[in-house]
Amino acid sequence: MPRRGEVKSLPVIIEALESIGPMSLDELVRHTGYSLATVGPAIAKLRAERRAYINRWYRPTAGGRKPTRVFALGSLPDCKYRNQTLSETSRKHRERHAARLALRSAPGLGVFGFMAHQLAGRAA
Repeated sequence: MPRRGEVKSLPVIIEALESIGPMSLDELVRHTGYSLATVGPAIAKLRAERRAYINRWYRPTAGGRKPTRVFALGSLPDCKYRNQTLSETSRKHRERHAARLALRSAPGLGVFGFMAHQLAGRAA
């Protein structure tokens, strides 16, 4: 029986991070085939030994999911999580929807012209 704190999946996880690069826990689970209950403690052990660090935070674009940590090998300091301000959220929304907003504000189309343009685009 393995001793407490002994993780057999460490070599596989280290190899995955070396060959592919920074990955989140979900990506490590999919790539290695281990469960989240196995990968989580292995990453915690690597971080405690300063062999892995948080490379960046991934913010999901939709839904109420929490931000995801992306891990990489190395002894660098962890990337700190920073909440988005309202202006950053608004800017990202405008960037994502710039084409739609430009079409809606085009002169002569109006709301119904916009819907007609959408329908014509699907029919073509």
